[in-house]
Amino acid sequence: MMKSIDIHAYYGPWPWPIGVDWTVPSILKIMDEYEIEKAIFMSNLALLYDFREGNRILKEAIDGEERLFGYVVVNLNYPEESIEEIRTYFKYRNFVGAKIHQVFAETPVNVKRGKPAIQELARHNRPLLVHTFDERLEPYSSPLHAVEVAEEHPDLKIILGHMGGYHWMTAVKAAQQAENIYLDLQSSCIDRDKIAETVSELGAKKILFGTGMTEGAPERSLGMIEDAEITTREKEMILYKNAKDIFRL
Repeated sequence: MMKSIDIHAYYGPWPWPIGVDWTVPSILKIMDEYEIEKAIFMSNLALLYDFREGNRILKEAIDGEERLFGYVVVNLNYPEESIEEIRTYFKYRNFVGAKIHQVFAETPVNVKRGKPAIQELARHNRPLLVHTFDERLEPYSSPLHAVEVAEEHPDLKIILGHMGGYHWMTAVKAAQQAENIYLDLQSSCIDRDKIAETVSELGAKKILFGTGMTEGAPERSLGMIEDAEITTREKEMILYKNAKDIFRL
């Protein structure tokens, strides 16, 4: 098993059963088991209910843990509050990116009222992880919403979470349209040859590894990489090197 950096992990309880202990000691145990060197977490509370309170609780949880990092969750329905959260949490070394959930917020990342918050993100030059999926199943979730933002802010690295779900080729097309768009392979959609085809279209440097723990099982994402018909060097890039470079870990 190769070492990895997990760029898509969750902290806190979900409003549905997952059967996994999400506390820090349990998280570190999972990371040890799967040779995950570092992981970047977002707060479930911040995604689903109160982004400010969720961000605060996440900071308390990861402070002092050298292997655990955080995303500041922002909600573009509240641009002024989001700007305040960005300025607050990007002061800290262990908050290395931002997260926008287009579906839970019912707001696309390119919404006009969110532009001031996106501008603030771009000013700090830290990656933005955006939830994407099949818009027919999850309104607002299209990967194509990110293209406009990427073009307006060419220095802002945008990562398409879940790689567009079942319509992952839409995410591939979005990444082809902007140099600063990357793909996060974490997803319940584990189509055969998905990784190999994406590498063929984009190159390995545009793909990042995520597990979705503690909701998802790390072996799902690891299995996609292990079974992909790509080179060992390309697997190392996806699992580790790309995240190390993009997040400066």
